[in-house]
Amino acid sequence: MSENEERAWGQYAETVPDDRALSVFSGVEPYTTREVAEAMNVTEHTARTALEALFARDEVGRKEVRGDPATLTVWYRSRTGIGEVPTEDVSVDVEARVDELLEDVDVPGTSEMMRDWRIDAIRAAFDHLREQEAVSVGEFLEVVFPAHQAGFDEPDPWWEMVRPRLRRLPGVVNPAWGEDTWRYEGQ
Repeated sequence: MSENEERAWGQYAETVPDDRALSVFSGVEPYTTREVAEAMNVTEHTARTALEALFARDEVGRKEVRGDPATLTVWYRSRTGIGEVPTEDVSVDVEARVDELLEDVDVPGTSEMMRDWRIDAIRAAFDHLREQEAVSVGEFLEVVFPAHQAGFDEPDPWWEMVRPRLRRLPGVVNPAWGEDTWRYEGQ
C-alpha cells in the first residue's frame, strides 16, 4: 500500500493546531468536513479528527442534516467558541485586517507579479462585496473578473481561485446551502 493510500485509510493522521482549524470558520456559517479539509489542505480524516477535538471542548458544534441520498454532518462555531466580543475589538480596522490576511494568503502562480495580481483580484472581490453587501457568483464573474483577471482566461477557474480565499476574510458570509448569494456583514 502506498503512503497516500495509507493516509487515506487514516493510518497516518496529521495533527492540526486548533487555531488553524478554527480559522476556517467565518461567523456561524456551517461547513462540511470536506470543506474544512479543503480549506486546511489536509485529508478529511485529519479534518474530522481536529473537528471532533474542538467539538469535545465545545468550540464547534455539529449537526446531522438529512439529505438525498445520505445524511451529512455540518460543523459550525458554537456560541461558546465564538465568545463575547469586547467592545473595543468591534472598532478593529477592517481594511488593515484584510490587508494583513492577504499578505499571508497562499495563491497559485509562477511569478511574484502573478501572485500579486491574484491577491489584487481577491481584494477587488472583497471590496465589491463590501460595497454591495450582497453579490451573486454571476455578479462577481461579470463585474470583478473582467477588470481583475489575474492571468485567467476564463471566469470559472478564476472563481475557484478567489472563492476559498474570499470566504476567509472578515465579515464575509458564504451563500446558504443551495444558493449563490454572498453577503458582507461586517463594519
